[in-house]
Amino acid sequence: MKKWKIFSALTVLMLVACYWIMATDQFPQYQKKIFKYPHWALRSNYSRVDVREIGSMDFRCFDAQGNLKWEELNRPNSLADEGEYLFLDVVLRGVTPPTNFFLRLFNDTPTETDTLGSLTGEPTQNGYASCTVEGNTTGWPTLALDSGDHQAQSSTETFTASGGSWGPVTYCVLATSTKLVSYVVLSTPRTLASGESLQVTYKLKLQ
Repeated sequence: MKKWKIFSALTVLMLVACYWIMATDQFPQYQKKIFKYPHWALRSNYSRVDVREIGSMDFRCFDAQGNLKWEELNRPNSLADEGEYLFLDVVLRGVTPPTNFFLRLFNDTPTETDTLGSLTGEPTQNGYASCTVEGNTTGWPTLALDSGDHQAQSSTETFTASGGSWGPVTYCVLATSTKLVSYVVLSTPRTLASGESLQVTYKLKLQ
């Protein structure tokens, strides 16, 4: 009986020790995610620097007369695996960046591991077309400090319904011509009636 108690006590101590080692970053290769937003952890000689990607989109819908019908501001984004790879590949390995990015709408529920080709439910009629965000200062005219961190803001792009309605759509994504970079959920499925327009602005910062 005493041996069993000793064994149980040692097992508990070992588990506590393992948890403490991981929680205090004693192993450099251990990486835990403690923030709400996607981030990378960079280490050198047991030091740690957290880098967080924080993105969001602003949505404003206008009726056929140009009156604001609804808006959703600062809707937070999620970074897809393809987007993570893209940022690291371009910044750290010098790969040529995309010439253009694209805003696209889908009636789907993207996940981190999805690819652009796996998404479904993109409108195909009544004036719908993806919006191009150029990969330069035209597409990203603003790069400035925001609450102490640098933030890039895209040009405001407009989706339009003409000759009929399209939708519903549930997500807006930022993509290259072939890769899913990030995705943002709308608060409710949205449909645009003929003559209505939807303006989208994307904001991205690193902390």
